[in-house]
Amino acid sequence: MLGRLACLVLSKIVGLGSSERNWKELKRVKTPTRNQLKTDKLAKLTTLVGHHCAAKSERRRARLARAGKLWTEDDFETLNLKKFGIDTSALSGKTKPKRVFRAWRGTWESPEEEKGRKINPIHAQRLLAKYSGLKWYDMDEAGAPITVFDGEICFYQDGKDAGYHIFGVYEGFDMNLGIDDNDEKLHNVFDRGFDFYEDIVTYYKQQRDPDMTVLEFDMDNDSESEKEETVEDRNKKRVAELETDQALEEARVGGA
Repeated sequence: MLGRLACLVLSKIVGLGSSERNWKELKRVKTPTRNQLKTDKLAKLTTLVGHHCAAKSERRRARLARAGKLWTEDDFETLNLKKFGIDTSALSGKTKPKRVFRAWRGTWESPEEEKGRKINPIHAQRLLAKYSGLKWYDMDEAGAPITVFDGEICFYQDGKDAGYHIFGVYEGFDMNLGIDDNDEKLHNVFDRGFDFYEDIVTYYKQQRDPDMTVLEFDMDNDSESEKEETVEDRNKKRVAELETDQALEEARVGGA
């Protein structure tokens, strides 16, 4: 009794793929010119056509495999772009992407933006994402190496003035524990001032890291403000410059 029940339950088709393929093969057999075929003959012809198509497809796959045209698992990782001369090592995950650190305060983290700000978890996480793991030498501690702690960030508030400082930790600090659970001598609070960024740049110039690219702030060209400028702001600046040039030209002509 249970065996019969098992046959009834386990023989059910759980997918529609085979059914769809069978209807496709039936349409190949029962064409408008052969629409008078009987059911038994139609079923036999459909079965034969199905076996023929399966065998033909198998031969085609074997032929392509011998020619090296079929995709392998590596091809799916690299989208088969290697044949176009593209370096696919980054796509395949075999090389670690470089981290780019911009050694200046972005406009989104400027003191004016943080002034009067309350504790904001989203802003704190953005800061941690930018600074976590960075290293530099503490000249006040005989050049001891410091690493930015990635577990917490320090929020300070002095009257209306508020913002965030970075927790820097020394050798011996247990990264698996919090700031309060470690010896207070093994960590300190650092402001994100000019010296802070200069120390980081100096460290990575001396200790080259192939997975880290540090960009310095261009004081002459003011690259950060140029990047953060909107198109509208640049257009306004350009219009003002043109108006100034035109006024100077009119003054020169009138004076002549």
